[in-house]
Amino acid sequence: MTVLPAFALSSLRLQTAAVVIPAILFFLWNPGLVIRQQPNMPKRTVGLVALLSLLTIVDFVLEWKYGLQYQGMHHTIAIYTINVLWLAVVWCAVIRAWRRPSFWANLLSHWVLFVWLGWYAFPYLGELP
Repeated sequence: MTVLPAFALSSLRLQTAAVVIPAILFFLWNPGLVIRQQPNMPKRTVGLVALLSLLTIVDFVLEWKYGLQYQGMHHTIAIYTINVLWLAVVWCAVIRAWRRPSFWANLLSHWVLFVWLGWYAFPYLGELP
């Protein structure tokens, strides 16, 4: 996900903003998490993970052809496999935080979610500009 904003911001020489944006979104998504050490997982986070999971499947289907064309079969399968593993880790962390609420479980689940979003979610498999 960071690749596309970095491409867009590179013309303005603001590539580092693409890295900072996920960190800012982490704090804006659930400000009570760190300030009040909130133990309960917000329902909107579970909804966000569900929505992102569906969008990931749609992205896989739409990007498959471009991945094969520009990156090759091996690279495309490797990227998709790593992305599915990340998504599994996100779901495990969210489910654990939902079932046994604690500040640390909630913090970890949000951290994993936004690290995945900023680093590996929705990979760009097309031709590089």
